Amino acid sequence: MKKRMVSLLLAVCMLLSLTACGNAPQSTAVNLAAGYTARQAAVLTADLHQGSVAASDFAVALMRSECGEDSVLLSPVSVLYALALTVNGAKGDTLAQMEATLGMTREELNAFLSEYLKHLPAEENSALHLANSLWLRDEADHLHVEPDFLQTCVNYYNAEIFSAPFDSSTVKEINGWTKEHTDGMIEKLLDEIPVEAVAYLVNALSFDGKWETPYEEDQVRDGTFHGAKGDTDCQMMHSTERVYLQGDHATGFMKYYDGYAFVALLPEEGMSVSDFVASLDGAKLRSILENSTYSPVETALPKFTGECSFDLAQTLSDLGITDLFDGEKADLSGLGTSEMGNLSVSRVIHKTFIDVNEAGTRAAAVTAVETKDSAAVPIMEEPPRVILDRPFVYMIVDTGNLLPLFMGTVTDM
Repeated sequence: MKKRMVSLLLAVCMLLSLTACGNAPQSTAVNLAAGYTARQAAVLTADLHQGSVAASDFAVALMRSECGEDSVLLSPVSVLYALALTVNGAKGDTLAQMEATLGMTREELNAFLSEYLKHLPAEENSALHLANSLWLRDEADHLHVEPDFLQTCVNYYNAEIFSAPFDSSTVKEINGWTKEHTDGMIEKLLDEIPVEAVAYLVNALSFDGKWETPYEEDQVRDGTFHGAKGDTDCQMMHSTERVYLQGDHATGFMKYYDGYAFVALLPEEGMSVSDFVASLDGAKLRSILENSTYSPVETALPKFTGECSFDLAQTLSDLGITDLFDGEKADLSGLGTSEMGNLSVSRVIHKTFIDVNEAGTRAAAVTAVETKDSAAVPIMEEPPRVILDRPFVYMIVDTGNLLPLFMGTVTDM
């Protein structure tokens, strides 16, 4: 049975698995069974705008790395929270690489993400739920955890902390936690736990938003989606929205939930979604979103569902976080040590789900890090039209910071 150490609340689901390899210095073991009492969270000061800009840069970089011919869905915020848990255990070059890739120092990241969570809209018709947890192998020779690391995860991220045997019962419990904190949309995170795994840092996120203006029955009509792999019959939802978006290579619109918005961007004719995403960076994306035009726009959005599963280890390594995944170079001594060897990250599991229909949108993400022993408004005479009957990019953003909670592409139905 797991032993609950600290109980808190947080965001998207990211799993971190640590592995040990080689030799590591022995440290004083933390008595997990005794429990761990959280101090009152520190008073934080964070520049939400500056943090959102850095987070947007990371979101677009992540999307560029994963975008291809097939539809894709990521939760950059989920990945960011999971990596933030991890960065608090990193030191030396490992820490420096993570800070450079994430665009913030550890202190800035902690302050931003803690404050960002407090400012997310809490509307009756838009339920966003974030949760964090740490799962630690309960064998003393496999993992000695640093108390300061645990305290930081509690203070800034309201993380739940569990000591567990890392057997089949733990797989069931982690999957149960994942299902609970993604509102049943993601039922399973793990199939099994590798023998070398000593910790999981998990972040879970779920979103259930009702449209401010739901689609009426007569607005849903048969249509054809001209996908990358051919034409497909679909149900198209037609409406006139009030926010028009335009960039160098795309047009789009926003459709609102309470406190949040669905963003659709349609690349110009002849440009693939992957080429469009490749042309973006965080600044260009935010420019499109921040310079929206309040003007009627005729739209058509297909009903769609999707789910994706990734191991982001190689992607994050390509973005510059290399030592974290190297059994010899990784420095996670701020998290703890193992008598079995040096701690490093073996996998970054990321799973996502989305369902867009007449009533609104349900979406979820889980990210797991596995550690082993080793503007002015122009007047338009004719309303623009954005008909999403070919591959497009979409996001769910909070309307305050315009940070993508989810970011994806639809290339085929």
